[in-house]
Amino acid sequence: MNDSSGNSPDPTLLELFRAEVDLHLPVLSNGLLALEKQEADPKQVASMMRAAHSIKGAARIVGNEPAVRVSHALEDCLTAAKDGRIVLGSETIDVLLQAVDALARVCTPDSTAGADDAGMASMLDRLSSVRDGRTIAPAAVASDESAEPIGVCADELLSPPVLGPPTADSILIPADLDPVAAESFRNRLCAVLGNPPRNVRMDFSGVGRANVQLVAVLLSFFREVKNVQPTPRVEAACVAPAVRALLRVVGLEAAFETVS
Repeated sequence: MNDSSGNSPDPTLLELFRAEVDLHLPVLSNGLLALEKQEADPKQVASMMRAAHSIKGAARIVGNEPAVRVSHALEDCLTAAKDGRIVLGSETIDVLLQAVDALARVCTPDSTAGADDAGMASMLDRLSSVRDGRTIAPAAVASDESAEPIGVCADELLSPPVLGPPTADSILIPADLDPVAAESFRNRLCAVLGNPPRNVRMDFSGVGRANVQLVAVLLSFFREVKNVQPTPRVEAACVAPAVRALLRVVGLEAAFETVS
């Protein structure tokens, strides 16, 4: 992270910045995940708005411009929701969760993490759409159609649907769920629900930690599973302790028939 003059900020300021991020980032992620499961609480929205504002101010002090831009855009969206100008639905909350995950990346000591120009521009454009109540554009994808999202197996994502009701379906969860991989994973789950098997086995073996995008996709999936008849049996396999703990906190561990 460099300030506008090109000099490294004071180490003490960096420590204060990281403390602000550690304090306020969970308010954003946990608040949005809570809103996924219930109608927006004005007090909770106001709390998230203040958290985004605090991160923006701290990021400006240390010269972390990507963090300033994302947190500012998040604050604008939450302010619009607090003022009743927009309604936070499932699709818009997904965008805000992706922005929080991007914010976490650009607030790491490695200032290049997740701060590519194309990805940042796409994220800010989608946040502007949320703020203004416009149709949300799809997440940017690589122009090379042969390129694979990081951590995603092409065969797993692009395999054609099985004809007839299969007895079981195993899904390998991507190890690195960036916005592109999250969209591919979401499409994979939609394909499963379009031709539901009796059993769905989600393989977490490559997932060392669960980010907010993974939780958001899983919450959306289980909302849709309730509408499928007959309802498939969903299992979670090879779940790391840290991932299991987060699933338990957000109420998803109980959604799986078995967790191993």
